[in-house]
Amino acid sequence: MIAAGEAAANCADAGAAMQKAFAANRQAFVDAIALDTDKERLAEATAYLEKNEERYKAIEARMDALSERCAAEPTVVAAFRAMEAPQ
Repeated sequence: MIAAGEAAANCADAGAAMQKAFAANRQAFVDAIALDTDKERLAEATAYLEKNEERYKAIEARMDALSERCAAEPTVVAAFRAMEAPQ
């Protein structure tokens, strides 16, 4: 989602691209949220995140930059909300 938003020419296009990427990968976001209820899988995911900490820090920084750059674009805001709480 982040790469799709970053590649867009403007924030309106970023929102549309992010929403398309979310729709294509929705189940992965749902599965990530579901980790909270599966202690074994959560432990595995936590170990993976810790092992790849620098990569995820870089992704977080990119997310923050995109969020700040396009804070006034409703479609970008909606894409970030969908990512945080997939339905």
